[in-house]
Amino acid sequence: MLSNDELIGKRLGTFIVEALLNVSANGRMYRGRDVSRDRLAVLKVIEPEVEASVRPEEYRTHVQLQARSLAHVRHPRLVQIYQSAWAGNLFYMAMSYVEGLTLREVLDKKLSTDQLLTPHEVMAWLMQLAPAIDYMHQTGIFHRNIKPSNIILSSRGPVLSDYGLIIRATAATTSNPFGSVHYTPPEQSLAADKVVPQSDQYALAVTVYECLTGRPPFTARRPMEVALKHLNELPSPPSEFTPSLPADVDAVLLRALSKEPQARYRTIGEFTSALQVALGLKQAK
Repeated sequence: MLSNDELIGKRLGTFIVEALLNVSANGRMYRGRDVSRDRLAVLKVIEPEVEASVRPEEYRTHVQLQARSLAHVRHPRLVQIYQSAWAGNLFYMAMSYVEGLTLREVLDKKLSTDQLLTPHEVMAWLMQLAPAIDYMHQTGIFHRNIKPSNIILSSRGPVLSDYGLIIRATAATTSNPFGSVHYTPPEQSLAADKVVPQSDQYALAVTVYECLTGRPPFTARRPMEVALKHLNELPSPPSEFTPSLPADVDAVLLRALSKEPQARYRTIGEFTSALQVALGLKQAK
C-alpha cells in the first residue's frame, strides 16, 4: 500500500497532489490542484487487485472505460469526473472538489449529543439527490458506493461523490466489497454483474435508516459478518430503535432493503415519494 505521503507533491496528469484526505477499502482520496486550470480537485487513487490469470492490458482498458463512462455523467448533484488515467500500477480519477460537511460528519455530530437528524432534515437532502441518481441510472451508470461519507452537504445543496469502480478482476466480492460493507447490497457483495439500479437504492435506504435510527441495519465485529447479515438476515424495523417513527416508515425502508432487487421500488424517486408519505410530509395520491 501507499504510505501517507508518498504521492504528496507528485504529479498525476495535470494535477499536483497536495494532501491526503482519507483512506478506505476503495482507495486513497487526495486533494489536488489542476495546474492547467488552477482549480482544486479530489483525486481518487486506486491500487487494483488483479489475479495472475487476468491479462493486465485487458483489465486496464476495462477500468479506463468505466471511468470514461462516468465522465459523461453531468448533473449539479453528482460530482464531475475531470480526468482519469493509469500512472504506473496506480489508477486515478480526478473529480470536482466540493466544499462542505459530509452527511457522515453531520450525523456523527448529532449522535455525539444523543440526537438524530429529523425527518425534515433527511428529506431535505434525499429529495434533491433522488432525481440525480435516477438520471444516472437512466444513462446506464450505477454509483456502487452510496454512503453518508460520500454525500456532501454543500452551501449549494447536497452532492453525491466518489463513484465506486470495479477494482477487482474476480467476480466474488464478499470479502472486499466495492463500497463500505455496512452499505453494500447483497447482490453487489456476490458479483459485479448482479448490480442493478435497485442496488443503489439499497445503499441509500441503509443511509436513511442510519440517519433516522442512529445505526445501520447490520453491525458486527468483522466486515465478513456484516456482509453475511446483508445476505441472510432481515433488518429490524427502524421504529424498534426510534419509536416515534410511524409503522409506514418501517414498511417503506424494509421494502427498499429487500434481499431481492426486484422486490424494492422501481426507482429512487418512487422510494423517496413513498418515504415522504410514510413520514407524513406528503399526501398519498
